[in-house]
Amino acid sequence: MFNIKFLTTSILVIFSFFFTACLTDNKESKEQVKSLLTGEPSEKYHMLSQKYFKEGEYRKALKYNIKQLNEDLKYYKKESSEIALDYNDIGLNYDKLKEYTRAIEYYQKAIQIDNIILDDNNTERATTYFNLASSHDALDNYDEALEYYLKALAIDKESKETRSKIDELKKKIK
Repeated sequence: MFNIKFLTTSILVIFSFFFTACLTDNKESKEQVKSLLTGEPSEKYHMLSQKYFKEGEYRKALKYNIKQLNEDLKYYKKESSEIALDYNDIGLNYDKLKEYTRAIEYYQKAIQIDNIILDDNNTERATTYFNLASSHDALDNYDEALEYYLKALAIDKESKETRSKIDELKKKIK
């Protein structure tokens, strides 16, 4: 008749899939409830960071960019365009402070998010690649700089600034 061993194994496999699915769904829903608030985050820190950035007070701008990131993380998923922009802004401040390694760290965080949420040819990606390339260029990491300038140019083919940076970089490499 029926093979009891086969039937028992089949039932166990079915229950294990059901149990795993329940745990996964529960984990995801807890994460959403924990990480997102309703409403809109305050933009006051962003406005202050922009003000200080324009005035050349990059340490103060950085302080408010980090505060804005912490505010935004209460309202947006970690993989959102708002968080990617915060990381990019933080990277720009580190660039201006000539802390290029820190800038690269934040640009890479932005790119990780961009890779998840943006189309391959989105100009936001080109901007982040360009910023990342500039930091590598400042550290004399010419191979990495060229790689990211080329990625930026592949997206924004009309960018004269990117073409100019590539030409400058090629002269440095020779």
